[in-house]
Amino acid sequence: MSADAVRSLMVSASNSGASTPKSKLDTLSREDLVRFVKKQLENLGKARKEIASLKDGRELLESELKESLEAKEVIIESLQKERCEERELKDKELAQLKSEIETLRANECHMEPQTDIDEPCDVETLKKEHEAALEALKNELALERGKWREAEEEEREVSDNLAAELGQIKQMLHMQTETLQKKDEENKILSAEVDELRSKLEDVEEKLVSIKEKQSAVSVLSLEMADYERSIDNLKKELKEANVILEQRDVQIKELNEKLKQTENEKDKMSATATKMKAVIVKLKKQSEERKESSERLEKDLTSVEQRHEQTRIEWEQERVRLSRTLGEQGEKIRQSEQTVSNMQMQIATLRSHREALQRQYDDITMEYESFKSKARYVLEQQKTTTQTDTVSDSDYKQLKVQMESEVQSNSTLSERCSSLERELSELFSYVESLKRETDEKLSRSEEQHKQLMTGAEARVSSLLNQNRHLKLEVDDKVSLLREKEREIRDLRHEVSLSQQESKRALGELGAERRRREEVESRAAQQIINTPPKPAVNRSNPQSDVELARRVNRELLQKPVVSRFDDAFNDENMLTTEVDDRPLEDVIFGEESEPTYVVPRLTSSQSSSFTHVVDADQLQTQLSHTAELLKETEENNALLAEQIKVLKEEVRRLERNADRAEHVANTEYLKNVIMKFLSPEKVNDERPQLIPVLTTMLRLNETEVEALEKSSRSDETEAQDASSSLLGGYLHRWTGFS
Repeated sequence: MSADAVRSLMVSASNSGASTPKSKLDTLSREDLVRFVKKQLENLGKARKEIASLKDGRELLESELKESLEAKEVIIESLQKERCEERELKDKELAQLKSEIETLRANECHMEPQTDIDEPCDVETLKKEHEAALEALKNELALERGKWREAEEEEREVSDNLAAELGQIKQMLHMQTETLQKKDEENKILSAEVDELRSKLEDVEEKLVSIKEKQSAVSVLSLEMADYERSIDNLKKELKEANVILEQRDVQIKELNEKLKQTENEKDKMSATATKMKAVIVKLKKQSEERKESSERLEKDLTSVEQRHEQTRIEWEQERVRLSRTLGEQGEKIRQSEQTVSNMQMQIATLRSHREALQRQYDDITMEYESFKSKARYVLEQQKTTTQTDTVSDSDYKQLKVQMESEVQSNSTLSERCSSLERELSELFSYVESLKRETDEKLSRSEEQHKQLMTGAEARVSSLLNQNRHLKLEVDDKVSLLREKEREIRDLRHEVSLSQQESKRALGELGAERRRREEVESRAAQQIINTPPKPAVNRSNPQSDVELARRVNRELLQKPVVSRFDDAFNDENMLTTEVDDRPLEDVIFGEESEPTYVVPRLTSSQSSSFTHVVDADQLQTQLSHTAELLKETEENNALLAEQIKVLKEEVRRLERNADRAEHVANTEYLKNVIMKFLSPEKVNDERPQLIPVLTTMLRLNETEVEALEKSSRSDETEAQDASSSLLGGYLHRWTGFS
């Protein structure tokens, strides 16, 4: 190799370094990058701690909610028991009242066949008893209505409180889920930033390694050039020290081969781990898709449950309105019946007063009749004495008889009127009983409907609570699965970091070995330079020496030569060479075999010239072999570095795909962002603001980001041109100037 090749390599390295685009993170130093990564990791730890605290708070709220629901269920059960006890007491009281009414009816039936003299007092007592029973029934009805209304108000208050508390709990759950989602998004963003920073750190380290390798290659090439020049100038130096150095190099090369084998084994392990990671990533993708499907199903179930809940609530409200209407109608009917009862009571009072007046008249007439009887007896007694008064007494008797008949008729009419009034009273009592029966039936129906509604509402509430519990259990299972996945991802990342550390360690060891080889070569070159040259030997026949050197050069070009000089320099008359058809690796790394043939003895001049030529050729071949081995090792290292880069890019691509899938799951937000970018609502300046959002969500490359920026700039220039053209057109219209 020449100096021109070295310069071309330096220029290509500088061009390759200049062609790579630099970002803000590339300009930072390694310590600043490490600090930035540590800060990001601390932020990640803080965010995870906050998420854990939020989850603990959520669990506490759920436990409090369960306790409050259990307490409210206990209160509702106690209220239901009290209502049942009150209903049983009311039923018992109604049965007692019915039995009393039946006994009163039986007493009325038994009292009817009594005498006319005892009838008025019995009717009055019965009326009083019936009036007292009616008043007691009215009071009981009013009390029952008040109690029923109070119970309804209490139930409404309890239902309203339950609905309000359920709404508050739902709001709290929504708020907590939103905060958890925000924290998860922040964690994802921070993890993405950390991954980007790690990738950039790795890229920077790879660039540094490549630059160091290039510098080492350049230094090696310069040293080789110097060695070649010095070896050409100093062909007559001793070979014993060179043989010792070559043996040391052979040992070192063997060690390097072992280390290369170790690196190959580590490479195989890395490839196996990479395949495992790919399989794990595929599994994680499948699991994430399944979880997304399950989450969508759960959301659909939640929406259906909410719709059913709303339907039940609407039906319950309709039933409540209908019951309120029926209760209002029943109340109006009860009021009408009360008004009729009050009217009948007024009529009964008027009839009683009229009857009392008639009774008084009847008593007066009976008194007059008795007095008239006494007078008639007295007159009849006096008629015996006087005959003149017979005509008068007869006329008076006739008049009295007529009066008596009229009184008897009036008494019969009064008795008929009393019987008709009694019939009307019995009809009124039967009507009141029928009204009571109707009110009891309506109350029982309303109570049954209320019971049915309460049972239906309780069943629906219990079903909703069960569904909520199942959903909570599913959410807890998902959270546990996500935690397990996070642990697996952490383990995988730890394994990746360990493998990266191992690869870095292997690369460091390779670099150290390479430096050590370079140092050994430089020391050997210095030793060769510092060794004094051997005195020249007299050459008797220079032409024969030249011919022999040419022949040996032809043979060396055809076959690789490895020679060992044990004591050739002590005895210059003998020279043995070893020529073997072996591969390059066996020549450099393998043990030397027995010589295949022996060069015939030469004269002193021929042997000295031959030794010089053979030494030079052997040194050149060995140097070429070592250079080829170095090239092969560098190529292998470059291939390993490229494979590591490809694996890293594949891992990053998979992580980006996963992040993209997670971001694409939020299709509504992504759609809104894309629509705003394509057609901004107000100003075109919104597009540059949306570019970082699109880059984070879609994980765009630098070229894609530059394309988006160019498109936004071109759209802005077009909008400005359009606005300027519009302004020019408006000016032309307003002013008339072109």
